[in-house]
Amino acid sequence: MRRSYSRLLVVALGCVSLGAFGSLLLACDNEVLPTHSEEQLHTASSLASNLARSLETLPGVSDARVHIALSDTPDFAARLSPSPRASVLLHALGDRTRIDVAAVQSLVAGAVSGLTPSAVQVVIAPAAGSPTPAAPKLSRVGPFVVAAASENSLRVLLATMLATQAVLAALLVLVLGRKKAR
Repeated sequence: MRRSYSRLLVVALGCVSLGAFGSLLLACDNEVLPTHSEEQLHTASSLASNLARSLETLPGVSDARVHIALSDTPDFAARLSPSPRASVLLHALGDRTRIDVAAVQSLVAGAVSGLTPSAVQVVIAPAAGSPTPAAPKLSRVGPFVVAAASENSLRVLLATMLATQAVLAALLVLVLGRKKAR
């Protein structure tokens, strides 16, 4: 009981946050040795925290969360338990296609014993406040809506087409007028 009180006091004084380490500190109630479940919680929490920090160094990643599901059976029964799995949530800045999902899966799988890259699910979401690509400025030229940079080119093209039609109409009138005169 005394150890639980001291843990709460450490958190209350702000010495640790109730993040991964703080929740682990409060979750371990065993006085002498941690149980297998407590060791698994500590292992998964440490791995997830370290992997998240590593993933946050990738270009375009603003935040990363890693969740690891390890088997909760002792080593001698590990053959009967399901294989480990992991989920990764990446908050991406700008273009999400720059993040190599296979590299993320390999990094996480390489850190967890028995985990294969195919057992790692990666979700990429836009970061909060992430700048979205600016829409191009549009201009209206008659019935057409074009990018502002294309406006002058379209005006020149339309003027050329109009002039060509005027020349063709004049030639047609000239040819038809000569046929009537004969």
